[in-house]
Amino acid sequence: VVRNTDRYLPSIRGMSRYFQQPPPAHFSFPWWLDMAKIVSGRGGKVLLNGGHGNVVISYGGLPALARYLEAGRFKDWMREMAMARRREAVRIRGLLFNSARPFLPEKIGGMLSRIAYGLPAVAVTFVRKEWRQEPQPSAKLGYDSARRAMIKTYDAGWRKRGIFALTGVEERDPCGDKDLIEFCLSLPPEAHLRQGRIKPLIREAL
Repeated sequence: VVRNTDRYLPSIRGMSRYFQQPPPAHFSFPWWLDMAKIVSGRGGKVLLNGGHGNVVISYGGLPALARYLEAGRFKDWMREMAMARRREAVRIRGLLFNSARPFLPEKIGGMLSRIAYGLPAVAVTFVRKEWRQEPQPSAKLGYDSARRAMIKTYDAGWRKRGIFALTGVEERDPCGDKDLIEFCLSLPPEAHLRQGRIKPLIREAL
């Protein structure tokens, strides 16, 4: 277990030499850095992580409700709504929002998402604008579009290069494997929300 004890602001200022914008995941970054320092101190050169895990093997949760609706499985949707309400202690408005989010115009859905969650991670990227595949503001997103957008725009090399410059440790992410990503994108909604349980696939895998 690694617990970072550095003062927050000095650690962020120290990293600014290695990045052209504030580091991502500010509160997690000092901990990531400590992990790499420990690996380096033990003579390690490569560190495996699961940076893509949240959109691949450990993806899941209430957004899967929209997949049930998209497939016309209304009875299953109602069952999962009721069971998630009991098992995960979520609010009705959260269930309804996650069910409807992909079918809302992006301007409305994006506004509601920003109110609920703040700035989306896909808004912070160094991937060239002409290389991104982003939905038009008026388009409806469809299930999994935000997940696919994060996969397409996540610039893992940017953070990895900074960690390498700071510690000499190269990070690699098995969860970024193309075959694994395609397999996980092909899974049915039961892999993401089943009997009211969030992320059943990764729970069973572990």
